[in-house]
Amino acid sequence: MFKLIRHISNPVLKPDPSIPWETEGVFNPGVTELSSGEVALLYRAVGERDSYISHIGLAKSKDGVVFERYIDNSSSDIASGPEASNVPKPVFGPSTEFDTWATEDPRITKIGDDFYITYVAVPERIMDHNQGIERKLPLETATALLKTKDFITFENLGIISPRHSDNKDIVLFPRKIMGPYHKDVEPTEMHFVDDRGICPTMDIPEKSGDTEEGEDSKGIRLDKKPRYAMLHRPNRWDKIWSAGEYRHAINVPLPCEIDLLPTLPSIWIAWSDDLIHWTHHQLLLSPSHQSDAKIGPGLPPIETPDGWLMIYHHVEKQDAVENTDPNLRKPEKFIYSVRVALLDLENPTKIIGKLPYDILYPEAPYETEHGTEIIFPTGGFIKDGKLHVYYGASDYSIGLATGSLDELLVELKKEGIDGKTRHETT
Repeated sequence: MFKLIRHISNPVLKPDPSIPWETEGVFNPGVTELSSGEVALLYRAVGERDSYISHIGLAKSKDGVVFERYIDNSSSDIASGPEASNVPKPVFGPSTEFDTWATEDPRITKIGDDFYITYVAVPERIMDHNQGIERKLPLETATALLKTKDFITFENLGIISPRHSDNKDIVLFPRKIMGPYHKDVEPTEMHFVDDRGICPTMDIPEKSGDTEEGEDSKGIRLDKKPRYAMLHRPNRWDKIWSAGEYRHAINVPLPCEIDLLPTLPSIWIAWSDDLIHWTHHQLLLSPSHQSDAKIGPGLPPIETPDGWLMIYHHVEKQDAVENTDPNLRKPEKFIYSVRVALLDLENPTKIIGKLPYDILYPEAPYETEHGTEIIFPTGGFIKDGKLHVYYGASDYSIGLATGSLDELLVELKKEGIDGKTRHETT
């Protein structure tokens, strides 16, 4: 059985009370290694609970454990006055109509010479005086994409998640991949792999060359060429949402018929020629047990000789417990843990291994003491044969856990499912 091991120095980053925009939490970081050997960490920071606005800060480390916050007094006007000269400021924050109230959960992928950061964009106020806001319609989030070379200046490429999908867990693959055969569609058209809504990749013989062409049974042209790929978790592409009270109030474009959707929020894969317009959405992995609430992408996929590591979060729901004694009542709660699967290197729509258990579960005090039991993995890398996973701990601080890559791959191949199932196992 494989388990990640928490670093002895955890949490590796926690709120600094002298920095006003992060006093309530630093968590859910995007992480990457730089050519200098340093580790760059973009972290979500919250400084108040009145409206719960998130900004993004930058910290760097020579060893991946001890981080120093980046100071750039020209990047924001949050800190001001004579004492502000040495106070770190956000490198990015709310700046457009689609992220007016929060920029959350950055995830970093290097593609070519550029770094791309997906982040959750929140257009409406989240809280009011530390309380939830009554709404006619539920709060809807989206995912936007940033491009940078230095983590100081960013080009905002806009929203990349499907319209009205309430999508906040998008991660990018670090290179183009020869994807499955696709129908020739317009880049703005959301298209499922198959007109019938069937998820599995079409089984068409391989051909040589950078671009491959073929025809389906109806004579419609199909092409196969290297494309960008992403994993995402649309909260409204499932049967629960489609049967809920808001289904008629919000017109959610779906990639297939409702009866072909998963029951709960699941992980999907999609393809693009430009990183902006995404098509051919395909169900990759879904939860299937009574205690499951949802699953979602965690780290950007990591390439290994044996396949793509897909490290994702798993959410378990524990129902409220009623009791005549108020001291014995327990409210409904959700527990976030870490799981892992292995995707085929050349065809990541195929799952070739999946561990049927958590590889990290909230147990340490800093993962549970702030009223939530959360380990939320969002960044990491492989170095010297060791997998490094950075995660948000209880929506308050940042933890690091590591493990042997070789040992993990051995376990994944031992638990290989040869693409036969797309459901979680316990």
